[in-house]
Amino acid sequence: MKKSILFVMTGLGSGGAERSLVNLLTMLDPEKYDIDLLLFNREGALVKQVPTYVNWVQPAKEISFLSSGLRKKKILYNFKPRCAFMRLKGIISSTFKNKPRSAYHKKQLQWQKVWNKCVPNLSKKYDVAVGYLQGMPSYYVIDKVQAKRKVLWVHSDYSKFDADIVFDNIYLSKADNIITISEICRDTLSKTFPELQEKFKILHNINSPRVIRKLAEQILPEEYLSSKESKIPILLSIGRLIDLKGFDIAIDAAALLSRWGVTFRWFIIGEGILRKSLQEQIIQNGLEDRVFLLGLRSNPYTYIKHSDLVVQTSRYEGKSIVLDEAKILYKPIVATKYNSVFDQIEDEKSGILVDISSKAVAEGIKRLLEDKYLQDQLINHLEKMDYGTVGELQRYLDCFEGKLV
Repeated sequence: MKKSILFVMTGLGSGGAERSLVNLLTMLDPEKYDIDLLLFNREGALVKQVPTYVNWVQPAKEISFLSSGLRKKKILYNFKPRCAFMRLKGIISSTFKNKPRSAYHKKQLQWQKVWNKCVPNLSKKYDVAVGYLQGMPSYYVIDKVQAKRKVLWVHSDYSKFDADIVFDNIYLSKADNIITISEICRDTLSKTFPELQEKFKILHNINSPRVIRKLAEQILPEEYLSSKESKIPILLSIGRLIDLKGFDIAIDAAALLSRWGVTFRWFIIGEGILRKSLQEQIIQNGLEDRVFLLGLRSNPYTYIKHSDLVVQTSRYEGKSIVLDEAKILYKPIVATKYNSVFDQIEDEKSGILVDISSKAVAEGIKRLLEDKYLQDQLINHLEKMDYGTVGELQRYLDCFEGKLV
């Protein structure tokens, strides 16, 4: 008899957690699992990549506004009067009265004061329910889903969330396993929640070199055409437009490169709350013809394949799926020395590591662009390695079966 499994996620943009989830869904056997997917917002660049055998769970209308904040004026009119009042009260409380310390903490307050009381329970019962992202998807699985087994994911360094630890401890303690993606992330969780450390397990993001390389063979991105024709080096960065990704560092590095007379065009794939300020930074530095915010792309692999360098300017990461994808496509990499990068990049072999500063990033890019021999050395090393994690699938299945050690 097939096991029923539910995955809960906010949406399917082009972030690492989202790509990891889609990759996992494509590898699960529909003959063994009835697979349901519930998105708070059924939108994002990767929605079309969800396999046809995955069943879409229609969320209650309250859920569709979990991550919409104040952007939709009609939000108060889509609830029963009691929930509308609580929503307004929660907005005031989580914005002014309690003064959240961070965006993550704000979501904790909103769940506690509003959503937990307004969002109805899911009627269907499951063998396994998976909150595939920290925060609201995990809270939803614990509070609103009936399942024999519950698994929660933490895709980043928990110490950076500035969270209410007591609040999260209540939810994490009710999960059968809490999955994270690197040793550093697990160590942070274990230090923060020592009484739960037996529940913390590492599962690496799923990626398939065969699938990634096939998708990378699709048509050359039109944004690259003039650069290719003019033989202008193409730099590429991918990630949400948020502070931890360090795109402000990237733009300052681009300004330095421009002043140094280095020829390049730098494309950034991703969306986020900093788009407006980053675009203003580009204009202030006169980089409109050098740095381009492309927004989301459903197939980032063709952009990676046809770039000359992949640049990661993060301030911190749990584990970067972008770096894994770049290595699979044999791309020279310049990456900052954030906490977990040393698990993925061997300096001067699989990439170039630089300090987290615009000057260091610019110097690393300039060096690599000008040193063709070093580029070839990096590429040759990547071509000899196997960076796929398809073999990790069995450990995912063990987790869902309660057998993960």
